[in-house]
Amino acid sequence: MLPRRPGSGSSSYGDSAFLGVINIITKKGRDIDGVQVGTEFGSHGWKRERVTLGKQFDNGLDLVLSASGMKSDGRRLPSGFVDDGSDLGKAENDRNQRYFIKALYHGWTIESGRSERVAPMSDQHLTDTNSFATLRYDNELSDTFKSSTNLYYGSYRYANQKPDGSFTHSGGSWRGIDSKLVSTWFDGHTLVL
Repeated sequence: MLPRRPGSGSSSYGDSAFLGVINIITKKGRDIDGVQVGTEFGSHGWKRERVTLGKQFDNGLDLVLSASGMKSDGRRLPSGFVDDGSDLGKAENDRNQRYFIKALYHGWTIESGRSERVAPMSDQHLTDTNSFATLRYDNELSDTFKSSTNLYYGSYRYANQKPDGSFTHSGGSWRGIDSKLVSTWFDGHTLVL
């Protein structure tokens, strides 16, 4: 589900939500209730596969595990494809892997994911890695009042290795904690502290 919250009224999502928020809500285990397997094929050796397990257990634990991968042999770009006339070799020669876990249990939620893309080319070898982890506790204090505390971490890494052995890399990481109290005391209004 992808609900959009326009305007500064979306301030409950942080002080940087000036124009609005697109809130990606992932499925819960009870929504999947079993195992899903999928595969797709395309030209130039393109292939994508995914397996997802989701279940809500009798003790209240709701669990989602997912793994997916994609590969493409790419296509050969002709000389002169770029203005300088250089031969780019194969383009769109990518491989990627993604992993995701989400567990909910009595107000606690943990989510973690990792994605890695590798793109070997004739003149360089690119690697992108993105990962995140979130631990959240939601507590219903009354029918109209709840609290939510969220501890999070994320990182991104980019690496580029040239045939001569030279290596460039960049990236960053972020971490934080936020806590909020949410009240719906007034009809049609939400108060966030």
